[in-house]
Amino acid sequence: MKSETTLAHNWRFDALGTSWEIASGVPIGDATKKRVTKQLALFELTFSRFIGDSFVSVIADKPGSYTFPSDAKEIFSLYEELYELTDGKVTPLVGEALADAGYDARYSLQSKKEIHPVPRYGEVVQRKGNVITTNQPVMFDVGAVGKGYAVDTIIELLKADGYSSFVVDASGDMRIVGDTTQQVGLENPHNFEEVIGTVDLHNKALCASASNRRKWGEWHHIIDPNTASPTHEIIATWVVADSAMVADGLATALFFTSPETLRAKYTYEYMRMHADGSVEYSDYFAKGIFE
Repeated sequence: MKSETTLAHNWRFDALGTSWEIASGVPIGDATKKRVTKQLALFELTFSRFIGDSFVSVIADKPGSYTFPSDAKEIFSLYEELYELTDGKVTPLVGEALADAGYDARYSLQSKKEIHPVPRYGEVVQRKGNVITTNQPVMFDVGAVGKGYAVDTIIELLKADGYSSFVVDASGDMRIVGDTTQQVGLENPHNFEEVIGTVDLHNKALCASASNRRKWGEWHHIIDPNTASPTHEIIATWVVADSAMVADGLATALFFTSPETLRAKYTYEYMRMHADGSVEYSDYFAKGIFE
């Protein structure tokens, strides 16, 4: 996605393995920048399976009871809701299968001959608030909602520091706050230099997911836990919602279930592209789609 912003001040930096940009009406102060950097580093040290001494990497070694940071319950609560709505296909337990497929800590992009089956969430994990108890080694991967959640936490940090009009953009997963309205281009999943439409955002989040964004050989990063193999029917999704975490999670869920199923629980707008090139979308997206 590409955004056009009239906000005059831009802070660009790298975090969580990707590029971030905060566009604001006034410059972001040094103290706030330090808080943002620290917050994202703590998130990565907790949830990144690509860091050998991260919290989720420690959990992957042996079963037990583990106390996550208090706000982690928001991440797991959303996962549990999406798990039910997608018949177990959106799950934080895909980490080992992804690593076996080649999306591992070394980014080897070389799949093993056998891919570990994805365990059923309720059979191996029990949660009480932010305390997770596992009965076997489990490699968590919160990639379906994690970046969106990180965007939301930075939004709240900026608000607390007195900023009122800004955009937080984590490589296309973004949220707009304040008086500004942003027109955002929707990236063509077949050609990253093109857009297939635009959408106007005002005090909303937009997240997208595409199966060819992280692709190697016959694999990509969106796998069906029931088959431990990559999905094929849907190739790209876009979601607008009030929070980036919800938009992020729904963008993944739309690879596995219908928009109507998710609308029974969430208020959101969507567009998704099928493998045959056909596109379906809610009315919110309709006026911006290029014919």
